[in-house]
Amino acid sequence: MRALPSTRQGVQRIYLARPQRGTSMVEILVALLVISLGLLGIAGLSAATFGYNKAAQLRLTGMSLANDYADRARLNVYGYDLGKYSIKSVDATPGKNPPTDEDVSNAKNAMKANEEEPLKAAENVADYDRQLFQRTVAT
Repeated sequence: MRALPSTRQGVQRIYLARPQRGTSMVEILVALLVISLGLLGIAGLSAATFGYNKAAQLRLTGMSLANDYADRARLNVYGYDLGKYSIKSVDATPGKNPPTDEDVSNAKNAMKANEEEPLKAAENVADYDRQLFQRTVAT
């Protein structure tokens, strides 16, 4: 601020320059640029968060299915010892169709509590568990 001396009738007065009012167009554009960059950053973080949540959901579902299958194998000791719970990579090929409802119901009907041979009953239970697991994973 610059003082401008002036004399009028013997009295000296000092006039100060007026302060600027409002904002310039450049200041407004810079502010809009800063705000828009902040909003773009927030949008990018939101998109990444959705992707991470989906990956975590899929991982949790897979772990839950694997834990369920492992629990079924632990309960059927004979079927596990016979190797009926092993899933070959051939069983998981994309070209192969998953077990149908009929396959699962046939395996379920083959499980009988009064089976004369315990090993046969264990095989039937393991077959049912494996087909149910493969069907659940495929869907």
